[in-house]
Amino acid sequence: AHRGHLLRILAYRTAAVAGVGSVLGAATGFASVAVILGPSLLLEASPAKLLLSALVAVGSGILTTGLALYIPGHRALSGEVSGERREMAVERRPAWRRMRLDYGAVVLAAGAAVIALRAGVFDAPLGSVSTGQATSLASYLLLLPLTAWFAGTLLSVRAFEGVATRLPVTAPPRFGPTVRGILARSLSRRSRGLVTGIAGVGLVIAFGMGLQVFGGTYDAAKAADSKFTVGSNLRVTPSPLSRRSHPAGYAAALTVPGVSVATPVVATLENAFLRSKTNSDVKDLAAIEPASFSQTAALSDSFFAGSTAAEAMAALEADPNAILLDVGSADVLKLKPGDSAELLLGRGTKNQQLRNVTIAGLFERFPGFPEGLHIVANLGYYQAETGLNQADFFLARTTDQSNSGLGDAISAIRAGPGSGDKLSIDSTETTFNRDQSSLTALNIRGLVDLNSFYTLLISAAVIAIFVFGLMLQRRREYVTLRAQGMPSRNLQALVLGEAAFVGLSGLAAGVLVGLV
Repeated sequence: AHRGHLLRILAYRTAAVAGVGSVLGAATGFASVAVILGPSLLLEASPAKLLLSALVAVGSGILTTGLALYIPGHRALSGEVSGERREMAVERRPAWRRMRLDYGAVVLAAGAAVIALRAGVFDAPLGSVSTGQATSLASYLLLLPLTAWFAGTLLSVRAFEGVATRLPVTAPPRFGPTVRGILARSLSRRSRGLVTGIAGVGLVIAFGMGLQVFGGTYDAAKAADSKFTVGSNLRVTPSPLSRRSHPAGYAAALTVPGVSVATPVVATLENAFLRSKTNSDVKDLAAIEPASFSQTAALSDSFFAGSTAAEAMAALEADPNAILLDVGSADVLKLKPGDSAELLLGRGTKNQQLRNVTIAGLFERFPGFPEGLHIVANLGYYQAETGLNQADFFLARTTDQSNSGLGDAISAIRAGPGSGDKLSIDSTETTFNRDQSSLTALNIRGLVDLNSFYTLLISAAVIAIFVFGLMLQRRREYVTLRAQGMPSRNLQALVLGEAAFVGLSGLAAGVLVGLV
């Protein structure tokens, strides 16, 4: 057999292994997604798209696996003697270590992160499902986490390699315990293989950890989004068919067991008219009790411009004829805090009244009004001027904000004031914002679980490849030790010891880098 025969044999074997493995891999991926996400959800995709995904997966697998098998085999055929020379050659440090590229990349990633966060490039613009306005960021921003991912892993590898090279060994002429002595010297003197294994495991674990953190922050944002939409934990709205009166004092009847505080809110569409010296416009007004609203609603300082939530509520309570105005309306009407304006209260009713009001503060968004609100007024002042004393809905805060606590509070309201009244009750568990954000419309827990499963499998595969490579690289060494009388269990302990060091170091590096 000449060189051409051997290369063709290698090519046939590579094609067979890569083809069978890629087909099995695509089938396994299809089956695992069907098990975790459900076959019905998977089959919602068209057959053409599923076939295209399968072809891409199989083609990519054949290409990458084929290259991974063929290139090393071709090199081995070109010169096996190079492997014999490497047995005694002094290891040369990788170029990235000699040039300290890991340090430079970490500094670059940290500096870019500081600049990006201060510039607000990761602040996504608000989207709208109803108008088809998507929320997205530029793809090039992925370069920052990618740089931090690689740089952090390389820096961690350098640290763990430093630990390995400083492992204590018994001073000559003594050797110490056989297995521990050989393992310590092997780890400290031949660290290049360790670096590769730690880097592989670290990159995989860091990626999985990063997605786990993303899943956690996604769930927190989803909960905050739901609470902003409802306004608090519960939103109680009297039915238009109800024959009972619902004044502001009805909030006291809603403080049933499980509800700590409730507050009334008056809010209807285009129920006010605001006029400044330069412009005028019809507005949506909400009247609230500042004291009880502060204790009940999901207020945040980020909702207000130029003041905190507590300061805005305090200003509204201190001056009854003061109002809070949204930033957009203030810009159109050329109003700022401290200015005066004319406000028509109760627009469209027989009790409408024109009054002079003072702008006490500005807000960008307000809890309980996901589609936007223009004016927030003092409920006591609104009722005194218009004589309208009926509330449109009530917000309630539960003592226990878990799903079970919400369920108990809803049951208590239905059994109490709701037993003889028609009330609609929304909670943060069942309500999500359908307009301003599609954040809560997707449950990614299944995708995160799928990612965790494959992170475990790929990490195990990386360690297995490291072990097999270790055994192949040092087969002559192991045969020599076995010929000198070392038991097989001691040889296994040496292999497992190095594999354990790689696995634990990669796990620690991956968790740290993923969290960062």
